[in-house]
Amino acid sequence: MVTLNLNDISRLKMNFCDNYSEIYIEIYRFTKKILKEYCNKSNITLTFPVNIRGMIAMYGIEIVEMNLNTDIGFRMERINGYLWHITQYSPSQWKIYINAPDSEFTKRYVMAHEFSHFLLRQDVQEDCVPIQENCIDPMLPKKKTELLADVMAAYFLMPPELLLDEMCRYREKMRKTNYYPIDAAAFLQDIGCKAQISTYHSFLCYQYVRYYLCCLYGEKSKEAAEPQAHADAVQWMKKYGNLFRE
Repeated sequence: MVTLNLNDISRLKMNFCDNYSEIYIEIYRFTKKILKEYCNKSNITLTFPVNIRGMIAMYGIEIVEMNLNTDIGFRMERINGYLWHITQYSPSQWKIYINAPDSEFTKRYVMAHEFSHFLLRQDVQEDCVPIQENCIDPMLPKKKTELLADVMAAYFLMPPELLLDEMCRYREKMRKTNYYPIDAAAFLQDIGCKAQISTYHSFLCYQYVRYYLCCLYGEKSKEAAEPQAHADAVQWMKKYGNLFRE
């Protein structure tokens, strides 16, 4: 009979929180700097929908739209986009290819994901990135960098502060119409329309943002170990604390 070792479970939970919390928090800080840089250069306020095309253009990356799924042979995975580095020119060029037949809502997520690969490009050693390495589809990812790109894309398209602001407005709207309890699926469809991403990607982004917020909530009592994370947590809890539940 298989039994659970509670000591092992506790150790795994502790290691998971220690490692992944830091990753999620650091990725958010990085994406926040890029969002702030874009808003400052464009003289705009960060709102939904985030102009992902504008951010990509700020880095001099060309977006190319074409049909990426012709003559794919026996490939099971559908290609929605990929990042390409062209080194035969000086300076070298980066391009993001996206599948032209896809909806604009899907394209927005693909662009954010591939832009995230560009920002994580220190992991790319090849002169040209193989198509199979950086492509989007709902199948299981083969590399950890795919998950990191997903997390970063989520923070670009669904910035946590914008999500929480919309959550406050949505809850107040439901309160005024006496529509309780709130349907989470209905809220995610609503936020997906505002963020202009597909339903599938709305759920995906929300899960990553949700985990970040959980990590941040846990930092509110760690001032000595993580002073910046603690400061962020205290600030956010003052404004959004009533949205969190124990």
